Amino acid sequence: MTTLNSKVTDQPPRPESLSAQVNLCQVPEIARPRPANLTSLPSLLSVFQTEWDALALETFELRKQLLETRQELSTALYQHDAACRVILRLQKERDEAREALSKVSIDGVGTSTAEDMDVDTQTGLPTSIKDKINAFKEEYVPAFVLDGWLTV
Repeated sequence: MTTLNSKVTDQPPRPESLSAQVNLCQVPEIARPRPANLTSLPSLLSVFQTEWDALALETFELRKQLLETRQELSTALYQHDAACRVILRLQKERDEAREALSKVSIDGVGTSTAEDMDVDTQTGLPTSIKDKINAFKEEYVPAFVLDGWLTV
């Protein structure tokens, strides 16, 4: 006689676990009958045609939605790439402007950097431009101080 001992504990199984296993393996005694509209071949073909049409329509809608989503994604990626390029260009221009501004002085004395050689001489701005700047400062700076725009 064969016993149903557990392979792990080598003890007989509990009745609860046996009933749970039996319930999982039960087969219904009778099968459900088909609906009345699925008893003939023409009605089956009609149902299959309806299902096929529904699947074809769903596939069409999904492909259409996929195409729209791809186009939106392509546009968004293009705009993002263009924005990144604009940002890089503006950063480059900003850095060049800062570098140029650090090399130019209004008073005519250029600032020297470690990259300058002993042979290089920086002359600054021409005297005519210096005179115009000084004249502008003498004429308009006191007006700004009086209006409260500038403090000296």
